[in-house]
Amino acid sequence: MRYVVTVLVLMVAIGVPAAWAQDEPETVDLSKVEKKIALFNGKDFEGWTFYLNDENAKWRDTWSVKDGVVHCKGTPAGYMRTKKYYTNYRLTFQWRWTEKAGNSGLLMHVSGEDKIWPKAIEGQLMSENAADFWVIGGTDFKEHVNKEERRVPKMHPHNEKPIGEWNSYEAVCDGNTIRLTINGKLQNVATETTVSKGFIGLQSEGAPIEFRNIVLTPVKADEFDVAQAKKVFLKACGTCHSASRVEEHKGDKKPWEKVVAAMRAKGAQVDDDQAATIIAFLNEVYPKE
Repeated sequence: MRYVVTVLVLMVAIGVPAAWAQDEPETVDLSKVEKKIALFNGKDFEGWTFYLNDENAKWRDTWSVKDGVVHCKGTPAGYMRTKKYYTNYRLTFQWRWTEKAGNSGLLMHVSGEDKIWPKAIEGQLMSENAADFWVIGGTDFKEHVNKEERRVPKMHPHNEKPIGEWNSYEAVCDGNTIRLTINGKLQNVATETTVSKGFIGLQSEGAPIEFRNIVLTPVKADEFDVAQAKKVFLKACGTCHSASRVEEHKGDKKPWEKVVAAMRAKGAQVDDDQAATIIAFLNEVYPKE
């Protein structure tokens, strides 16, 4: 036994993994996949595993499948997650609260030990807070400025549907950028994320919730780069006022061309190409309702 321990120590010291050491899970890069992937097959939990914070609890008492829908009772706290890592993907699914408003979340780029809660970036699902970001376990991104808070609120008032109705969630994880869209409206953007791959998880966190149509698709190469456009906009914005007042542009109810003209009048150095990028960004973030 002493010999085995000594060998293990030496192997770790020189960076050679033991044969029985746990390898990093298989990573599926959707940028190299030409088709969609149904993470949930509508029948069972093939491809998923579970963690609950009560070691005596059985996951089948919390999670079940019926008529193509995942049912989660909400207790005890925990999550279902994929068995594989994923990166560079567009994740879409629907969710609804069946009895009352509650709390849940989408866990992206999950890694490390299964626990409450694992290292990840969370896209919030708490009622009226869907698309807030939460950093967990040391993850981070550029827009997370206030390090005393783990939450980065969404950009607009909530646009969730009443209790009992289905909502749509879209999370585009493209390299080190994440975009969250709720019911067709872009609600939050994270750039320069410190993590870009990992498991995908859905939380059990206090109230009954249902999920369906959990699908991954490749991110289109020619898709509008809202993250880069946001950088251009905020850089120009910063020359005339605080970026925290971005929402005020919507309140002006002026065409975005006039907004750019107003920014220039206040000293922003914006050329025509940047102006076009800014207008495209504002159209993406503030679609006509």
